[in-house]
Amino acid sequence: MVLSPHVVVTEVIGSFVSDAIDTVKPPIQQLMARSGAAHVFWDAEGLESHDGPVRDEFVGLFRNNRSQWAGLHVLFRSALIGMTVGAVGLLFRGALKGHRDRDSFRKAIDAALASE
Repeated sequence: MVLSPHVVVTEVIGSFVSDAIDTVKPPIQQLMARSGAAHVFWDAEGLESHDGPVRDEFVGLFRNNRSQWAGLHVLFRSALIGMTVGAVGLLFRGALKGHRDRDSFRKAIDAALASE
């Protein structure tokens, strides 16, 4: 869901399979290309697992387009997703923020919207 020209929230639940990449990726790419300073939020609180190619595809997208986003945020509950967020966060040197509670995630969305 695009909340503003610079803020997008994507909710993923259950299992994020490779077949979903072509549905989820284009709106994020378009927002990043248009805004040049996108804030990308992943509501993954209901996500239990993901295919390896999903992780690789999105890590590649964000790594290859680093100049087009200002922040990445992931709300998660699953320990597996938390480990992925932690490992990928190292790659992005703190620009990826993991949230374990919805209030923190919501405050980050509000801050991104207020910064426009």
